[in-house]
Amino acid sequence: ELPFDMSGLSSLESLLLSNNLFYGELPTSLGSLVRLQKLHLDSNRFSGTIPDAMPLLVSLSELNLSNNRQEMMCFSSMECSDFVFEYQQGDTVCCK
Repeated sequence: ELPFDMSGLSSLESLLLSNNLFYGELPTSLGSLVRLQKLHLDSNRFSGTIPDAMPLLVSLSELNLSNNRQEMMCFSSMECSDFVFEYQQGDTVCCK
């Protein structure tokens, strides 16, 4: 699992954790990474939906969540056109 509290990493600009065996839900504390530009969590075993805190990542330009166990990758309050999405066939991405 990823650490539940990431608030001490607020200056982080890239989080590239692809191809690991991370599992569980994505922590809501990802929203505290306000300088994050690249988030690659693909090819893990994450499940659940995208945390509501993700819209706080105003600097985010790349997001890769492909090849996880997420039943639905759903963004409730973000503009999907603001991101570069990478996903595999079978992944579900929805933007509301």
